[in-house]
Amino acid sequence: MIPATLFRTRFAKKAETIIAGAPFESTTSFGFGTRFAPLYIRAASDATTHYSPFQKKGLEPNKLSDWGDFQVYPGNFADTRNSMLHELTEIKPKSLLTLGGEHSISAILVEALKPKRVAVLDAHLDLEEFAGIKHSHARAVKSIGELIGFDKLAVFGARSFSEAEKQDAVELGLEYYTSFEIAEDPTILKKLSNYDYLSIDMDFFDPADSPDVGTPEPFGIGAEMFLKMIGKLKPKHADIVEATPKSVTDPTAVLGAVIAREILIRMSSLRRQ
Repeated sequence: MIPATLFRTRFAKKAETIIAGAPFESTTSFGFGTRFAPLYIRAASDATTHYSPFQKKGLEPNKLSDWGDFQVYPGNFADTRNSMLHELTEIKPKSLLTLGGEHSISAILVEALKPKRVAVLDAHLDLEEFAGIKHSHARAVKSIGELIGFDKLAVFGARSFSEAEKQDAVELGLEYYTSFEIAEDPTILKKLSNYDYLSIDMDFFDPADSPDVGTPEPFGIGAEMFLKMIGKLKPKHADIVEATPKSVTDPTAVLGAVIAREILIRMSSLRRQ
């Protein structure tokens, strides 16, 4: 039986950290199946231990609650946005981990949660419209920047962008670090501790670790490098997006579950500080 919730957490209205799925897929332009990611990541979590060898501690299931999926409307970003904003107003989460879904949902979450600073982990700069569509996965970073200001936003792991996007980033004042810069100086990832919202596009990771994503790119960040510094992060909210797993045992689904575990443990640790 496929578990209905992440790490089989129970529903609880007063949980410290809320988990929710956002299986919205409308503008994926290469690999397809992001709408199935919440299902497969939850299923993969059933075979993922609760203990983190990176943080030397485990999940606290009694402080977590998986509220299922947001109501989304495939092909209709406006209705999906209105639905998610309404539900988030009702939930009022202290901390939220969202399982996407394509990257366009991140702007909706940022609009509702109003973080101070956002870090986007992504192989792309996501500054261009796709097929004339403003709210698309290819423009996720620009949509977020328009909400909170580009001075409160940074991209980590970029390695595929157009010359126009590069120029746009300069003009907007967008801070970004390529995967090549991070490979040469892994301490760059310590800067992630300055952000209270993490948007993790699974194509941030190298395809060797995360092969099934919407738009894979070689030369990504190794999952081990990221996980070794997870204890330095300070996320109040986070999302995991752009995974396109094909089965419960898909490496991207399994890594997604591990990333979810690490983020949830970190959120719980921060709430005790």
